[in-house]
Amino acid sequence: MSYFLRVELILFFKKTDFQLFNPNTFTCPSFKHKKDYELLKQIYTLTPVLIRRDIHSDEIIYNPWNIQFLRMFDMANDSRFFLTFEKLNELKASPIIINAKGGIWKDKENNKFYPLYEGKMIWTYNHRFNSSEFAEIGKKRKATSIETQSEDYKNPNFFIKPLYWISDKDFKNKISEINYTKKWFIVFRAVTGSSNLRTFVSSIVPKTPVGNTLITVLTNLEPEKLCCLIANFNSIIFDYVVRQKITTTYLNYFLVEQFPVFPPEYYSKELLDLIVPKVLKLNYNSTDLQEFANDLGYYGTPFKWDLQKKAKKQAKLDAIYAHLYKIRREDLIYIIDSFKVLRSQEFSEYDEFKTKRLILEAYDKLKDLINIVN
Repeated sequence: MSYFLRVELILFFKKTDFQLFNPNTFTCPSFKHKKDYELLKQIYTLTPVLIRRDIHSDEIIYNPWNIQFLRMFDMANDSRFFLTFEKLNELKASPIIINAKGGIWKDKENNKFYPLYEGKMIWTYNHRFNSSEFAEIGKKRKATSIETQSEDYKNPNFFIKPLYWISDKDFKNKISEINYTKKWFIVFRAVTGSSNLRTFVSSIVPKTPVGNTLITVLTNLEPEKLCCLIANFNSIIFDYVVRQKITTTYLNYFLVEQFPVFPPEYYSKELLDLIVPKVLKLNYNSTDLQEFANDLGYYGTPFKWDLQKKAKKQAKLDAIYAHLYKIRREDLIYIIDSFKVLRSQEFSEYDEFKTKRLILEAYDKLKDLINIVN
């Protein structure tokens, strides 16, 4: 961005914009284009921030989701709790699901060992994105990622293999003081970048240890409403907003608190009926999320992994949130086109910007329905 354009944008700001965009810190956002400023102003005018603090005391004065962020296991300071694959073998432990390399293990005394999740292991609506292992390089051990293959995704008993496991005892000690009743977590990647494929990456994971490259979102609100929270987090409009707001590669709490998120009371029964089934089907593809499905009243087997169906469901959720954020069609096109890495990847793979087509198709079909809901 040129110096003169930056000056023009700063002069265009009003004093109230600082409070609108960053009500907890009153810091100045930086935009590349005036169009981005206008879109974010529209979004923030319509939508409250996730958590509001008193500017003087820093006390929380608005937290409708009753959220507490948890940085559970530090990858450096808590390494004494970490058990490798080799250590589990020494303990004569084995997976609770026969032939599974990942997931929960137990020894002959029925002591359980839980997989330690890290940021690289998840993607949007996908907690089985990458496994990890150590590759021997000279005298050093280097961790490498192993991308999950299509056939693995189709196996509901396939679980990612982590670098480390943590004993049931150490896991329970770590979370003993938190007031959390569910047997699954909402998490998001802590490390990111505005030029990545996606910037805010969130998923449901089983109730298992989580490393500091993932942030755990704790709240005891009803599961149906939390489906809406994760759908909001993973929407392309929300991701666009996050891209405009971040200046570092780490999603600090104070940044996340000031992102625009619809409160739980916003969701009517009609909206819940639109959103919840899609989030359930997008997430529940493996048996380790059975508790999540059960909490939503679904007791059947995991839904089959189907990339085409998943892409359409996610596009419908993106379209729903585009309508909820009251984004006009021409502005939605502008927002989607700003995801240049995604566009390049999809043209390479499909000879088209597939995500754009699917979202716009869903947006057009949902227009009347969303107007009725609102």
